[in-house]
Amino acid sequence: MWITDNTSFKGEAVQTIKNTYPKLLNKLSNNTLENLAQSSNLLLFPNDISESGDLDKDAMIVKTYNGTIQFQNVIGFIGYGQERLNIHSRFSTEGMGDNFLHYMLKRVLNINVTNLETDTSNKLELYDLLRYIFPSYLNAALKKGVLRQYQRFEYNDANIKGTIDIARHIKQNTPFTGKVAYSTREYTGDNNVMELIRHTIEYIQSSSRNGNQILNSSDEVRHNVAAVIRSTPSYSIGKRQKVIIKNQLTPVRHAFYTEYRDLQRLCLMILRHQKNNLGDGDDQTIHGIIFDVAWLWEEYLNTLMKDKGIQHPHNRADNRTELDKKNPFYIFKSDTESSKGRRLVYPDFFSTEGKFVLDGKYKKGLDNDGDNKDSKGGLQRNDLNQMITYMYIQKYRSASVIYPATTKGQGETLIGVLNGYGAKIFKYGLMIPQNIADFASFESAMKKSEAAFGNYINKRYND
Repeated sequence: MWITDNTSFKGEAVQTIKNTYPKLLNKLSNNTLENLAQSSNLLLFPNDISESGDLDKDAMIVKTYNGTIQFQNVIGFIGYGQERLNIHSRFSTEGMGDNFLHYMLKRVLNINVTNLETDTSNKLELYDLLRYIFPSYLNAALKKGVLRQYQRFEYNDANIKGTIDIARHIKQNTPFTGKVAYSTREYTGDNNVMELIRHTIEYIQSSSRNGNQILNSSDEVRHNVAAVIRSTPSYSIGKRQKVIIKNQLTPVRHAFYTEYRDLQRLCLMILRHQKNNLGDGDDQTIHGIIFDVAWLWEEYLNTLMKDKGIQHPHNRADNRTELDKKNPFYIFKSDTESSKGRRLVYPDFFSTEGKFVLDGKYKKGLDNDGDNKDSKGGLQRNDLNQMITYMYIQKYRSASVIYPATTKGQGETLIGVLNGYGAKIFKYGLMIPQNIADFASFESAMKKSEAAFGNYINKRYND
């Protein structure tokens, strides 16, 4: 059954889903992302929910109510026992892969490749995505420094500095040659977790034609890959299965190293692919990976506008420092005088020079021009109020909501002119090509859509 994000099912379709995923649906229905992330082997991308604009700790993958099953703003793969659920982008086509997801990941993660290795097989396609997001998880973990743990090492030399292993000494040093067999317990970076990361790096590099590009996608990635290699001098490809088993048995649990726990899960998913095809076993925990597609959409839009003098605050994560929280809008004049009790708002994108503000929305229904008491041009009341607030505070001339669209809803639409000083609210549908199986052709079509969007941004500057 082909399931896409932001889609509701009723009637017979509900029963089909229940029959296909009885156990998995029971685990996911009305269960929060926070709970799933803590109690399962489910990876979230981005790996900090607070980074997301549209998801929070109480967000869900699946909601069930009044005989309806509704899938939310996430896409990806989820497994439980023998049940496998793939949630695709609503802009993908059955049998043609998820080009839109691949393309956004390529732009957002700066994957320097000419052709993503897509495949019509859902599992192979997902496996490609796991490798592409590896650098992001690696960078997040290495921000905490190289993970160090106590590890036991065995030696056989003349520099005795630990506990003598009598049985091993007799076996290896008879007749006596001046060496002594002993073992030590050392606090080191050459441990099971770092070895797992090293094995994943070597596997990505050797198993894919894009491996070198993935591991060299930025200076930060190259630096962190080098740090892992330096920290694991005892690496041996022959120990891979042993390292995998040890990491399965001893997951990272310390709260300070949450990023390493997520990276450990991702490495296990990548390295176990050959053996069990991303969890084709009978393990009774929820596993897989899901993407916050709204976050991806916003970050993708940033790649299109960052060279056009448009600001993107990046304000959402709870652990942002004040230095990271740039360019806020102050609601009250007194807020600019003291940091105590400030009332700040952060738009997605804005241009002080052009006097306009932009908001990225992945929500479904923005191509609807219908009007009712809770919406205008497909924009819900809260979204409209948000845009009006931004414009009023800064006295901007216009605001635009940017959303992905098919042939229906593409281009600019004027939602209305505000009472007062006459600011305008627009929406703009960035055309997502449909029914294209070949990724290179899809990418070429997206370039045309992006060129049209670039012209629209120039228009907003000139109006």
